[in-house]
Amino acid sequence: MAVNKMDLTDFDRGTFERIGAELVDFAHALGFEGVRLFPVSASRGDNITRPSARTPWHEGGTLLAWLESLPHQRRQDDAPFRFPVQYVLRPHQDYRGLAGQIASGTVRVGDEIQVHPSGRRTRVASIDTFDGPLEEAASPASVTLRLADEVDASRGDVLAHVDQPPLSLHQLDAMLVWFGEQPLDCSRRYLVKQASRTAPAHIERVLWRKELADLSEQPAESLSLNDIGRVRVVCRRPLLTDPYRDNRRTGAFIVIDALTHDTVAAGMVLGPVEESTKGDVASSLVTQPERRGRLGQPGAIVLLPTTPDAGSRAFQLERRLFDLGWHVTTTPGDVEVALALAAAGLVALVHTDAPQTRRALRAEARDAGAAWLELEATEDLEQHLDRIISLREAAR
Repeated sequence: MAVNKMDLTDFDRGTFERIGAELVDFAHALGFEGVRLFPVSASRGDNITRPSARTPWHEGGTLLAWLESLPHQRRQDDAPFRFPVQYVLRPHQDYRGLAGQIASGTVRVGDEIQVHPSGRRTRVASIDTFDGPLEEAASPASVTLRLADEVDASRGDVLAHVDQPPLSLHQLDAMLVWFGEQPLDCSRRYLVKQASRTAPAHIERVLWRKELADLSEQPAESLSLNDIGRVRVVCRRPLLTDPYRDNRRTGAFIVIDALTHDTVAAGMVLGPVEESTKGDVASSLVTQPERRGRLGQPGAIVLLPTTPDAGSRAFQLERRLFDLGWHVTTTPGDVEVALALAAAGLVALVHTDAPQTRRALRAEARDAGAAWLELEATEDLEQHLDRIISLREAAR
């Protein structure tokens, strides 16, 4: 730490030591172990770029020399392998690769890995780069991984070694640094972007706010500009993450206002919410197999093709399926409504032209465990009907 404006005290050693002792106590409260102190005058350069003759009692050298002597930040090669998928490359039918940057750890050809959140296991068949194939790659290399099996993986998924999985969290405690112009609103919708994954979320509550003057934890219901606090986050899609203290690359995230798309906060994952403190956000006591047994059908989301008659076709399908004894309804593309309907055991027929909504439905239906079916524009009504009816057979 630099104690500045020492020229105003005529470089008094007693003043420096008194202020320095307070700074050391403050730094220790923040979790810093080793603290170096420098008496400086920024306007005159004393002990910044050159030793000062006016501080013969200071033997710690200059601030710049100390900064230049610091070791480079430790790469997380020893952290578990994490590969957030950014893009699926398929230039032709004989090539399918998962592109992204290795967030941490090392991967080798032949390693057994697991795709999260699906849990599918496979092996690394090849590691491709712009300069050619590799036998091994480590963080922070950008690579394309080809897998030995045709497993379902897409943007937002995370590849990890089978014995070192990431946390999969719908609810988590986190530290937030709030820099939005508007205060945190627990009733407002936000997006949490972590690695290559984006999840709709809300802040369930603020646990406390850090009072920077004395580092105490103060009760709070919101966070304002530049506030730091501990919050409870509830995500509609699970975050595939690690505690920030263990892995900075996968434990960091940003919070985006879902309405304005402004980035309003930066966060650090602390860990999962304890079972005893989860409050009202609990899983249903009725299981999906029980719902299937009662209704005789799986809960499902059926996405209609983007055609001019998608709306009328959805209503025709709804009528036909209802007459056949199905529990079915239509929705014009609200992601939350469609997921809720499928979770309740109904078949939700979704018609929407919005690409963003269609992408969100694809991703979240899979994460929620709902049956998923995307109809093709080349199919007629009878073919649509046959494919939907086949969902019942597949669920048995």
